[in-house]
Amino acid sequence: MAEELYDRFEDLCRVMRRHDEQYCGKTAGLEYIGPPPLSLAEDFEELATLVDNDDAVVCHELAQKVRHQILAAEQREAAAKAEEARVNELTKHAEQEFREYMKKTKAELQARRGSSSQATSGGEHISKTKDVKDAIEENTLIISVPDNPFPFASLPDQAICRVLQSLPHWDVGRLSCVSRELRDLAYGDEETWEAVQVNQRRHPPFKLATWRDSFLRGLTIDASWKRRR
Repeated sequence: MAEELYDRFEDLCRVMRRHDEQYCGKTAGLEYIGPPPLSLAEDFEELATLVDNDDAVVCHELAQKVRHQILAAEQREAAAKAEEARVNELTKHAEQEFREYMKKTKAELQARRGSSSQATSGGEHISKTKDVKDAIEENTLIISVPDNPFPFASLPDQAICRVLQSLPHWDVGRLSCVSRELRDLAYGDEETWEAVQVNQRRHPPFKLATWRDSFLRGLTIDASWKRRR
């Protein structure tokens, strides 16, 4: 192979390495820049017509490898889009089911409160702690109604996280108590806590070490305000 053609071959190989994710992962300082373009395979094939037989075989093999990488990238992208569409559809249904679930739990809460008020004598003094007790009951109801549990187990993690991201912070907190799996999922999903902080305008509206750290910092601020009142 002539020196000029050899330099061209080396240049193409350097470009090819930048598009090889496994190679970049094993090589310090080499950044993966995505799947290779079709033009890279065509350049190898063109070079194969200019060199002797043995070198031409190598060029054709590298061109074929590039085409395989392109095909694999297209298949991964198609699979990712199909999975995203599936998760979007599941999330849409999950959010609707969750709204129905909350309606049922609130209806049961009202029924419980109705039964409790009927058992209370009319002249009994209602203390200021009633509102606090009601709030505690409402906040724990979601995990104490066995008749209509929300079917999180049937959803992929991405769909559960999107449901969590659409909820107020108190609902995120309640759902994270339902099971260890949900707790770990909620605690580890930064997008959920970012949605809690930013979309609901909680303080601080910026990321500390993690968005969940920002949420926990906000809780201490809330507690300080309540103590001062």
